[in-house]
Amino acid sequence: MPQRPTLATVVAILGMLYGASTLACTPLSLLFVLAPSGPLAEFMPAMPGWYKTFAVISGGLAILLALVLLIGSVGLWQLRSSSRKLLIAWAVLSLLVAVISTPVSLIYTRQMQEGVGGPAAAGALSGLIGGVLGLGFCLVLYGGMIFAMTRPAIIAACEGDEVGLPAETPVW
Repeated sequence: MPQRPTLATVVAILGMLYGASTLACTPLSLLFVLAPSGPLAEFMPAMPGWYKTFAVISGGLAILLALVLLIGSVGLWQLRSSSRKLLIAWAVLSLLVAVISTPVSLIYTRQMQEGVGGPAAAGALSGLIGGVLGLGFCLVLYGGMIFAMTRPAIIAACEGDEVGLPAETPVW
């Protein structure tokens, strides 16, 4: 088996952690969108139907992309050539989702801020700030994944070039 580059190890572990946490947390956030309850619900204005629909669709996409990330990260750990391509596709698709969903969320948050005062307005403002910072984080994360998956050491390790293995030799 080819030597696993340190960058591949780091990306695989971080990808597994990020994918698993997204799979664990996204369904919980969808529960709050679909059935808000608890102490925060009294401060939240009623969510418009279009935004609930958007939140459910983007949550579903987040779950699917998390599965792709997990599969790709486990494959990268095993130096599968298909996993490198899968992780590049994950980064591109995730970037598209982030670029589309962030402005929609910011529009909703801005509308919510205009319609209320007090704690809800402060929460809306923090949502605007978090949305902008979150998009910046996404650009770094997804760009970093594309950068990492196009490094010669990872390409060589995943394609089996270092020890003359065929590209799709099973590694388990």
